[in-house]
Amino acid sequence: MPTVEELQQQLEKQQEAIRKLEQELANTRASKSTGDEELLKNLDEVKVTSSSLKLPTLWRRDPALWFAQVEAQFYTARITSDQTKYCTVVAALDCSTLQPVKDIVANPPDKERYDTIKKKLIAAYTDSQEKQLRKLINEMELGDRQPSQLFREMKALAGQQMNSEVIKMLWLQRLPPHVQLVPSASEGVPLEKMAEIADKLAEIHRSNAMTSSINAIA
Repeated sequence: MPTVEELQQQLEKQQEAIRKLEQELANTRASKSTGDEELLKNLDEVKVTSSSLKLPTLWRRDPALWFAQVEAQFYTARITSDQTKYCTVVAALDCSTLQPVKDIVANPPDKERYDTIKKKLIAAYTDSQEKQLRKLINEMELGDRQPSQLFREMKALAGQQMNSEVIKMLWLQRLPPHVQLVPSASEGVPLEKMAEIADKLAEIHRSNAMTSSINAIA
């Protein structure tokens, strides 16, 4: 017949076993609750994405800026799921744009899918420094832009690779002679202000040319 001490030890062992079972049950319930919450959250994000979130076409000239706007939309819509962000970006891209990341789309990584496709798209569509400089020096023209718009694009393309005087010289070379005159003579005036002056000169010239055409017809 067991002694009192042996019975006491058996009771304590049973109580410890019960506590362990209760703890395991509580952990299982907590894990299930967390999983359910995550599932509901993802479902809510999918509903928001399909009903109201429409991403713009990828800006191949500035993919980093495109992703900045995309992430602003994710923030506004409270979308935080990596899977939801990844799928939303993939769905917004056409076939030709997806070519540089077709390996990721065909075989997505287990984690950080959004960051992976973001980094590769930015790398694929961002020109090298050498190509940017070549474009800045040889390819950029005024065209239908305002002088200030051309200046901003040239400044953004130059980044930290050129000082302001070189940018100013390249910019002035692209302007028509009647627009070059005043900005080039405005020593000490900030480049941004010069660009505004150039816009006004270009507008005056267009107005005068239109008036002359109307008078010639009349």
